[in-house]
Amino acid sequence: MGKISGCILATLVATVLSVPVKNSPEVVSVPYSSCIYGEHDPNCRYVPIVPPSHRPTHPMDDPNWIPPTGHPHELYKEYWLQRGQELLQKQLNKNHLNTNIAKNVIIVIGDGMSIPTQAATRVYMGDENVELSFEKFPYAGLSKTYCVNYQVSDSACTGTAFLAGIKNNYGTLGVSAAVPLRNCSAQHDERHHIDSIFKWAQDAGM
Repeated sequence: MGKISGCILATLVATVLSVPVKNSPEVVSVPYSSCIYGEHDPNCRYVPIVPPSHRPTHPMDDPNWIPPTGHPHELYKEYWLQRGQELLQKQLNKNHLNTNIAKNVIIVIGDGMSIPTQAATRVYMGDENVELSFEKFPYAGLSKTYCVNYQVSDSACTGTAFLAGIKNNYGTLGVSAAVPLRNCSAQHDERHHIDSIFKWAQDAGM
């Protein structure tokens, strides 16, 4: 942008921002590249410059705001009523437990898969109404991921807690919290050793 056109534009913006407004703000269009307010509108090449005191604090306060629409199947109450009944029936059917003996067990660990991470993933995939593959599993659980001596955990202490049901110290694996990190004498003490789900499965003949 040349110096002359830049000066003209600066003068125009200054003039607009100093215009007294009574009922509705005076709208003056300026090039998109220099817009201050309204740059979210992808359909216009020129956007309005509105004095700060008259800018809407929420999109609903803007009379020109057009709200987005949801998915077509979500627009009617019948969809939600039917969806609610389906989810309710799905939960009720879980009372019929499968008491057969499993031949194999597959453990899937979503490392770092927090609730905000799942929400961000669904949004990235298109919308919050998207279901991730593991969200369709019949059962799901939540866990608090921390070590005995650290608020922020690592894979060693969380793996021990997940597979053995016992929390321990940061950086230690398969031993209790009575074993500090890098303490060789303590880690050789069998009283501090931990059995995991794999040992339990072998003992059960799996």
